[in-house]
Amino acid sequence: MTTFLQGKKTYIVLGLFLIAFCLWQFAGIEIPEQIIAILVAFGFGAFRSALRGIQSNQGWKTYIAVIATIVISSVDLLGFNISQEMITLIYTVTGSLGVIGIRDAVSKLKA
Repeated sequence: MTTFLQGKKTYIVLGLFLIAFCLWQFAGIEIPEQIIAILVAFGFGAFRSALRGIQSNQGWKTYIAVIATIVISSVDLLGFNISQEMITLIYTVTGSLGVIGIRDAVSKLKA
C-alpha cells in the first residue's frame, strides 16, 4: 500500500479538495471548515514527506503541525465545545509551524 501511495499523496489531497469544491459549488453542500483544515494538514504532510524523500532531513515541525491540526479539527467535528477564538489560534499556530517546517526542509536541499 505504501508503495502504491508513493508520489500520489499530494494528488489525492488535491482531488479531495476538488471534490469538496464541486460539492459546495454545484450541489450546495456546505463543507465544514474542519474538513478543509484536515485536507490542508494532509497536503502539508504529503509535501513534507516528498521533501524527506529528496533528502534525509527528519524535521518535526510540519509533522507536529499536521497531527495537531487533525486532532483539533476532529475534536471540533465531534462537537466538543471549543471557542472559535481558540480554534483560530490553534490553526494559526499549527499552520505557521507547518510552513516553517517546510521552509526549513527546502532551505536544506542541496543543489
